[in-house]
Amino acid sequence: MQHIRELYNKLAKRRKIDPVKKFFPVLFALPVLALVLFFSYLFVADRKVNPPSENILLTPSATPGPEVSGSGNIEVSYPHSGTDIGYILSITGRARVFENNFNYRLSDSAGNILAEGYAMANAPDVGEFGPFTVTTHYTPPTTTAGVLNVFSGSPKDGSEINIVRIPIRFPSGESFSFKIFLGSNSQNPDAADCTLVYPVERRAAKTPAVAQKALESLLDGPTTFEKELGYYSSVPAQVSLQAITINGSVARADFSSELDRTGGSCRVLNIVSQIRATLLQFPTINEIVISVDGRTEDILQP
Repeated sequence: MQHIRELYNKLAKRRKIDPVKKFFPVLFALPVLALVLFFSYLFVADRKVNPPSENILLTPSATPGPEVSGSGNIEVSYPHSGTDIGYILSITGRARVFENNFNYRLSDSAGNILAEGYAMANAPDVGEFGPFTVTTHYTPPTTTAGVLNVFSGSPKDGSEINIVRIPIRFPSGESFSFKIFLGSNSQNPDAADCTLVYPVERRAAKTPAVAQKALESLLDGPTTFEKELGYYSSVPAQVSLQAITINGSVARADFSSELDRTGGSCRVLNIVSQIRATLLQFPTINEIVISVDGRTEDILQP
């Protein structure tokens, strides 16, 4: 009997579980679980702040598309809705219209017409789209917002069709008006007098460097609308203004070498007249000295 009791006690001791051993797996698992939860939180938070790069790559750009007429026959790629158009209106796009002719009209929000005209798309064939570019000066608006309409005339009754209506903004801040001087085929046919030049209006943001701005605008040449009216510039398109200084009543304007790469006495005379007239519009200037790369001798020869 004693032997059986001793055997029973031995078995009972073997079955008794040490508390440390009993809870060791739990004690080990808790820190591991805490670390997993901590890094999971950081991963989720990072994804909220910094989205995965593949999502950024798949996001389309915010570049606005062309403004299109309801018929789809006129597309205006510039200006876009809400664009500040600056002081020279520029319109680009493409059209598929009768005889490639289309019209444009710029108005301020008070209904005043600031510029209007017509142009042609350069379509390769009938029924195909052709690109177009229009640049034109416009009269000062009375409001800060306006609308540009681009449309064509109906071949049946002349009514406006294929209309693209684009809300635009005008430049804010003070501006000033001035003139540049150009040749004119309509007013001086065949350049009968090579020295004759004619004023066209320009407007720009107010600046103390008015003479410089006027010459830079002269180098930009006539707008497409002015070209339609017969205006032209004899100054080569590649010429740049390198410096202009005004001492007393003497203005000295220095141009890049392209100005001296012209031929023909009539063209040279017209170039000089354009530059002189553009500068002499300012009452403080009485004398003009033209130079090319700093040289005043042997330049602008026929």
